[in-house]
Order: sequence, then structure tokens, then C-alpha cells
Amino acid sequence: MSTEARSFADLVRAECGSSADLDAIREAFTRRFGLIVLSHFGKDVPCGVALTDLRAAAYEDVAPPARPPGPAWTGRLRRWLAVPRGERRRLRRERRLSADEQAKPVRLHLVFPPLTPGNAQVVRDLSGCEKQAVYAGRFLQNEDLRQCLSLLYWPAAALIELAGTAAPDPPGTAAPPAAPGQGSGAAQVSDVITEQMGTADQYYQYFTQRSVRLQYFRGIGLGMLALSALCIILYAFRTRLGVPVPFVLSVAAGAGGALTSVLSSATFGRIVLDRPAGGAWNTMLGTFRPLIGSLFGVAFFALVSANFLPVKIPSGGGKVALYASIAFLAGFSQRWAQDTLKAAEGRVPAPPTPPEGQTAPGAAARPAQQKSVS
Repeated sequence: MSTEARSFADLVRAECGSSADLDAIREAFTRRFGLIVLSHFGKDVPCGVALTDLRAAAYEDVAPPARPPGPAWTGRLRRWLAVPRGERRRLRRERRLSADEQAKPVRLHLVFPPLTPGNAQVVRDLSGCEKQAVYAGRFLQNEDLRQCLSLLYWPAAALIELAGTAAPDPPGTAAPPAAPGQGSGAAQVSDVITEQMGTADQYYQYFTQRSVRLQYFRGIGLGMLALSALCIILYAFRTRLGVPVPFVLSVAAGAGGALTSVLSSATFGRIVLDRPAGGAWNTMLGTFRPLIGSLFGVAFFALVSANFLPVKIPSGGGKVALYASIAFLAGFSQRWAQDTLKAAEGRVPAPPTPPEGQTAPGAAARPAQQKSVS
């Protein structure tokens, strides 16, 4: 038997079939996924669950594929560029996969029993465990992932144990009587498994939300960094570009208001993000949040300057403070900014309507033109 990487299904078949190549298959499996920390296999049905850890003591020497070595970074760069493009693409893909494995070393492996009318509920619950493990592997890392998958392992192992006893009782067989004040044994076991799966789900929900929040705040930091650079450039070249100082302060104050709003919401736990959208999407949303605040600040600067808002502009240094404060409020509260913009929309003068009996200029010429064409 080849010692190439084996799947968990191969290991389950070898365990249930007492294969002579069991040791070789197990060695190939652990070489690929790490040490088997916990495992449970079906007795009479080919099914099983295992928890593997790539960072176990025997496999700490796993390292990502390295680029071609060289004496210095310039030599390594030349050697790297000398590699064919297809080979460079393959090496980058292997490095990404290896980096992902290092950040997510723990995996929960499941092989379902064959579906029968007697074990439908067991297979359904195992499917829920696998779905939860897939989501945890996507959003959690390191110790958070290890704890979540460890919580999922126990109900999965209990379900694998029930898979061999999930067949329906023979006709005419009576169920054992339940103890006073208690339900049947199968119902109690199902309740315990459901409770454990709920505990794992609560752990996943909490730490996944924390993970996507960190990605969201990373995006906010990138957005604030870009807007800070923009404000510095505008202020440094304000004379050459003809940009007034209140405009620059409106951009900065709008971004500062958006940042203050996010920090206030995070303090009171009001930030709930979309987990299935992924980390890249939440990072992009975080990047847009200061940008939206700055755009609101610029919009209110223009509205106040054009007298579309009933705001009296003071003279002297109060003018700069007024623009900055209004921009900060616009970035802090998007709802207030949108309501104020709708109110300002009503102050835009509509085009004059002609009196009764008169037509608008150019309306009478239109039929004449049509008649001449016909």
C-alpha cells in the first residue's frame, strides 16, 4: 500500500474492515493532517470522527515551502524570477495553503454512516456538527478554533456511537419503561447532545463575531490612515490648490465623527456584522466607514457655504469651529445627516411654472416643428 496522503474515509474503512495496511494508512493520514488527538469509530457501521492537530509535538517541524535560496535578497529575487511562471504560481499556492494550515492546525474529520430510516436523525445531527465545524474552520484560528472543535467532538462521538444502535426495533418489541418523572433514555441522550451542540454554537457565535469585528476595525484603521494622508496633503498644498482650511477640517472631522460612532457602538456591543460575507468584505466595509463620514462632512460644508441650511456663519475663528462641528455630527450620526440632507432638498428652488393660459417657452415651437416635418 502506498504511503501517500490518505483521507479520513480511507482510515475509517481500514479501521472497520481490520485492514492489514491500517498502520500504513494511519501513518500517511497523520503525516498529512497531524497527530490524532481524539477519535471514535463505529462498531458495526463504517463511520467515525477524529480530531487532528498539525501542531502536535511530532509535527512541529512542518514548514511552508520556501522560495529558491540565494546569497542575498537580490539573488533570491533573480532566482525566483528565473523560475517558470507556472511553477511560481504553484509555489505561491502551496505557501498560502501552508500558512492557512499553520493558522488553522486543528481539524474535525467526519464520515457519516449509511443513511437508513432508523438513523436519519443521527445523520441529520452529524450533518449539523460538520456544518458547524466548516464554519468554525473558516472564521476561527488557533486556540479559538481548537476549543470550538473540541466542543463539537463530544456530540459527534456520541452520535457515532448511536449510529450502530439507531436501527428500528423489531416488530412487536416494546420499549423499556421510563423511570418516574423522566423521559425515555433515547430522548435524554438526544437532549444532552442537543445541549452540547448548542454550547458549541454559542462559543462559535461569540468568537466568530469577535474575529469579524477585528477585521472590521482593521479596515477602519486603513481608511483612517488613507484619509489622514489625504488631509495632510490637502493642508500642505492648500495655497497651490486653493483649498480653504474649513474644507480640510470638514474632511478630517467627518472621519473623526465616524470613528467615534464606531467606537461608541463597540463599547455598548451594538456592532453586529455579517459573518458569512467573509473577512475581506468586512474589512472593506470598515475601510468605507471613515470615507462615508468624510463625504458627509464635505457635503455639509458645501450646503452651509451655499446657505442651503439655516445656519448662521459666524465671523473669525468661530467659522472654522462651526464647519468642523457640523462635519463631526454628520460623520457621527448618518441618520441625522440623511434627515438633514432630505430637509435641505426641500430648500432647493424648483423651476418656475408658467401661469394658467400660457405655455412654457419652447413648448409652442414644438408642434410647429413637428408639422413642418410631416
